[in-house]
Amino acid sequence: MTSDPFCTLGRALWICGGQWAGKSTVSRLLAHRHGITVYHYDFHDARAHQDRRIAHRVLKGLPAADPDPETVWVDTTPERMAADTIADFPLRFA
Repeated sequence: MTSDPFCTLGRALWICGGQWAGKSTVSRLLAHRHGITVYHYDFHDARAHQDRRIAHRVLKGLPAADPDPETVWVDTTPERMAADTIADFPLRFA
């Protein structure tokens, strides 16, 4: 069971989509209109995220370089991508 001490996860609205699709703009407009909080994932994720990923790979004895784009985006499955993303959250949000 996921811990949610403030009972907010069930009421969160997640807006996702491709780059430049307008997610941040829509989020800001909705938040302003309805007086709610908007959390910009990209802002949080971008702060030293790549440095932490490289350090984590090196500590695990893996190559420091990112995997090639084909491996990450083409030679995988949606299930594998979802599992990798969920497994990576504790590192990204340490």
